[in-house]
Amino acid sequence: MIDYIILTDTCSDLDSKTLKEIECEMVKTHIFIDDKDYLCDNDWITFSSKEFYDMIRNKKRIKTSQVDSFQFLDVFRKYNEQNMGVIYIATSSALSNCLNEARRAKEEILKENEKARIEIIDSLNACYSLGMLVIKACKLRKDGYSYEQLIEWIVNNKFKFNESGSVGDLTYLRNAGRISGTAAFFGGLLALKPIIVLNERGQNNDFEKVKGRKASYKRSAEIIRDNIDIDFDDNIHICHADCEDDVKEFASILLNLLGDKKVNLHYHIIDPTIGASVGPGTFIVDFASKEELRYIK
Repeated sequence: MIDYIILTDTCSDLDSKTLKEIECEMVKTHIFIDDKDYLCDNDWITFSSKEFYDMIRNKKRIKTSQVDSFQFLDVFRKYNEQNMGVIYIATSSALSNCLNEARRAKEEILKENEKARIEIIDSLNACYSLGMLVIKACKLRKDGYSYEQLIEWIVNNKFKFNESGSVGDLTYLRNAGRISGTAAFFGGLLALKPIIVLNERGQNNDFEKVKGRKASYKRSAEIIRDNIDIDFDDNIHICHADCEDDVKEFASILLNLLGDKKVNLHYHIIDPTIGASVGPGTFIVDFASKEELRYIK
């Protein structure tokens, strides 16, 4: 009998249909548009993805915030009262404060019941690399993994997912405080594109820089070709910030480089929380990778 649930957050990019299929629960981050608070919605019900990314293009004032401890308290308390354990697979602590908010909530629940089972795991992932980890964990739970077995598996295997991609405009990273204004200015002037992967600290590692959009497609595809672990997971999730035509062009380049390797491509819109930081035109490709990719400087 399964006596625990798996919990994740908005930055996994998982939509409600997928969450229902894998029997996973999500806590939602916040986004503020002109100071009005919205819960982030990966189904794009409140506003369409096109409307959202156009707001960013039109310099609408948008800020983001993590899941707060009260949201976690509600979820933790609900399942504790049912004698259910919780495994929360969190967005990388290098990119979000959700992990710390969850820890605060856990401390409160343990004061109420010292036997409560709440495990909070720093995935060191974001976007669909986190989503892929969650999907895999839910499958293993269905296959009969115990609470303790699954925790051990997640901790030991979270580096087997990574990403490669680039942004459309460095301005948005500058506005989000991810790079300096000087770096954004000269990067834009020279049409430089950072090729991003996740490092061992769960940070977006500026793996290298290339000149021009087309070059960013090719280099990202090469990184995937050289590091993909199809035996572990043959799904590739291509996430984009309102640049569907661009990622179709990228997919063609990637499939050509992969040759006879058989993969399953999936397309998604980058969620509002991550999208507000990286901006329109960003593409992030998530895949099962060799763990060594995390340590390349």
